[in-house]
Amino acid sequence: MKSTNSSIPKEYAIDQTIAHTTYLIDGQIGTWNGSTAEVYSSIQTEKENGDFGPTLLGTVPDMDEDSAIKALHAADKAYHKGQGQWPTMKVSERVACMQKFVDLMKLKREEVVKLIMWEIGKNLNDSQKEFDRTVDYINDTNKGLPEFAPFDRILVTAGATEIPKALLNQLAIGGRMVIPVGAGTQEMILMVRISAKEFEKQKHGTFRFVPMLTDKN
Repeated sequence: MKSTNSSIPKEYAIDQTIAHTTYLIDGQIGTWNGSTAEVYSSIQTEKENGDFGPTLLGTVPDMDEDSAIKALHAADKAYHKGQGQWPTMKVSERVACMQKFVDLMKLKREEVVKLIMWEIGKNLNDSQKEFDRTVDYINDTNKGLPEFAPFDRILVTAGATEIPKALLNQLAIGGRMVIPVGAGTQEMILMVRISAKEFEKQKHGTFRFVPMLTDKN
C-alpha cells in the first residue's frame, strides 16, 4: 500500500516518531541506554526524494540476553509457584488493579488506535473496534456476562481465591457452576443454586490451575 503525504489525514499522519527508551522488569521502569530496533509500518509513504518506502514509526529497546534473564527471574519470583503476591492477592484487589489499568488505557485510545492503523493496516473503524473490544473483554471478565444471565451452567477454568458472587448471581435456579478455588493448589468446587438465596456446595478434590487474574466478588 502506497500513500502520498497529502493523501493522509493530518490527524493520522506520522509527524513525529516514537523513541521508546524505557522497559519494565520486576515492577520497576528502567531507562534503556543500549541499542534500539526500528519499527516500520508496511504502509509505504513518500520520502523527501520522491521514492516510496516503509514508514518509520519509532524505535524500541533492543534488549540483550542479560535483560531477558532478569525479566524471566522476575516473573518466576512474582509467581513463586502460585504463592506470589499477585496469585494470592484478594480477588477484589486484583480487580481494582485491572480496572485502574483499563481506566488509564482508555485515556490513550486515540494514540493506540492510530498505531493499530499503521502497524497492522486496519482501517479506522476496525482499529477502534479492536481497542474497544479489548476494554470490553477485560470488563466482561471482571463481572461475567450479566446481560445474558441466567445460565444453567458456568465453567471456570482458572483458579479463584474465593467464589465470585457476581458469577453466583448469574446462575439460574437449578444451575451449576464448577470452579477451582484456592491460592496455589485449588479445590474443585461445584455450586448448585437451590433457590434465589440458597446454594449447595460440593467439593471434588484438589487441582492446580493458573490463577484467575480479573474476577470480582
